[in-house]
Amino acid sequence: MRAFLVATALAAPLSAQVGVEATLLARTVQWGGSAVTAPFPGADVTAGLAVGVSGATATMQQAATASDVFVGWNLACVPPWIGSATADVEIRYVFTAPTPMAATLALGWSTATTDNGNAQLVVDVHDDGTVDAVGGAVLSVSLGPSPLVVRVRGLVAASSGTTTTWFTTWHWTGTANAQLAMQLLPAHAQVQPIAAACSGASPVLQAAADFAGGLALSGQFAAADDVAVWAFGFAPIGPVSLPWSNGCVLAIAPDVLLIDAVPASRQWSWSLALPPQVRPLGFDVQLFGVDLAPVQMHAGAAVRVVAP
Repeated sequence: MRAFLVATALAAPLSAQVGVEATLLARTVQWGGSAVTAPFPGADVTAGLAVGVSGATATMQQAATASDVFVGWNLACVPPWIGSATADVEIRYVFTAPTPMAATLALGWSTATTDNGNAQLVVDVHDDGTVDAVGGAVLSVSLGPSPLVVRVRGLVAASSGTTTTWFTTWHWTGTANAQLAMQLLPAHAQVQPIAAACSGASPVLQAAADFAGGLALSGQFAAADDVAVWAFGFAPIGPVSLPWSNGCVLAIAPDVLLIDAVPASRQWSWSLALPPQVRPLGFDVQLFGVDLAPVQMHAGAAVRVVAP
């Protein structure tokens, strides 16, 4: 197992990214007699969408990295005076990957309404006519080699007006705001915290399953760090106090150490392969930064990686 960690770490394969395409299916963004007229249904909105009139707006964006795909929506209706406002958008997302993998589709849906404002969400995974979510949810999905299709419709609506009672005129305004956060994540490995980073100028460790079937690792180092130390082990220990440190601790059994100079960018990112042949697999990772003048060691966070 130690030989596996060394071999895969030295290979450091590049993480593949999942492709995402977005097509506008329908949109109604209007207040009173003012309405958005473009883009038309069928338009490619992969680069994002931002439309609006006075009283109603809709923005969408998406971004893909080696370890996740994020889609964000923001819908808002605030009628400026008498009339009704609507922001109703429907988009079809297509996610593609070269190899099959298990994934998780995490949906976050937050709303804020006043008076007669309302907000609705409909998510149809596979675009088969079945409603899979109408709010926050975590769904298990399969990604690649066939495309994963997700149809999303979000709507907010509100109106304003006046009413007269006993010779007194009252004005009322409804409002509606909604935010959608949809995240596609690989599900072949889970990362759990073991120990927090030492206080002070400690390196920042980030670890997450990636779409290449491995583990995306990155470290952000402080300006004083000269040497980076990646520690891998198979059992938590301690905590054991480290020498030449201001109270920092070793939280894992260091079975394998990878040591190199900190890049000039202060950022180090790479991928550790987790092929199916070695699973199930569990191991620990902790990151250290070493200042050589004077000698000072800074311990980052430690995490446990479990790949069933």
